Amino acid sequence: MSTVTKQNDFKLKTTNVVTELEAAIAAALHHNSNRMVKLFKRWRRMVVARRAQRDAYFELSKMSDHEFDDLGVSRTNISNIATTRCDRRRPF
Repeated sequence: MSTVTKQNDFKLKTTNVVTELEAAIAAALHHNSNRMVKLFKRWRRMVVARRAQRDAYFELSKMSDHEFDDLGVSRTNISNIATTRCDRRRPF
């Protein structure tokens, strides 16, 4: 085999390795970007659920003792009621 042929073979092998590495890097980046999107979506759902809990808590806090008596619920249960009610609707 001549020196030129060996050099061409080496260049071809090097090009193939670089191409394979680029493909592997692209696949890893794509996988990580998908993970980041999923993480962001989960975080967003958690924020929405937390806001729903907070809103329910404040709405229940506005109720009078008479309204709580009508419902048969104690004012001390506001936090538990808000959390339990919102957990049932939890989207994740």
